[in-house]
Amino acid sequence: REQIFFDLLKFAAKQKHSLILTYAYAKNYSSGTGLNDVDLVKRIKKISESHGGLFYSIHLNASHDQILARTNTLSRKKFHKLKDVNEMKKLLKEWDVVTPPPFKDCLVIDNSRLSAGTVVKKILDQIK
Repeated sequence: REQIFFDLLKFAAKQKHSLILTYAYAKNYSSGTGLNDVDLVKRIKKISESHGGLFYSIHLNASHDQILARTNTLSRKKFHKLKDVNEMKKLLKEWDVVTPPPFKDCLVIDNSRLSAGTVVKKILDQIK
């Protein structure tokens, strides 16, 4: 599955398509193939930039209490995301979702108490 993703990303980059990728990054997570999230985001950046694309690393972070409070909201159900609070507690203990990706220009936004509109404005201000 990862190779298909990388092939599609390369194709889009070669065609000069703009993409916005969202991903629940965890510094200490590794997929079943052994690819860890640190190397994953580095590879995405490399693919994008090697074809003349721009890469913006933006790490949205919320307190664990906020993440748990949001876990069973309607919007998560709509997008088929994890909705089990106990499972989320387990994952939050296991995975480091606080440490941002290892890019010096990574924009880190604590969105615990920010509206979606405010977060979007901060992101747009960064990439202009």
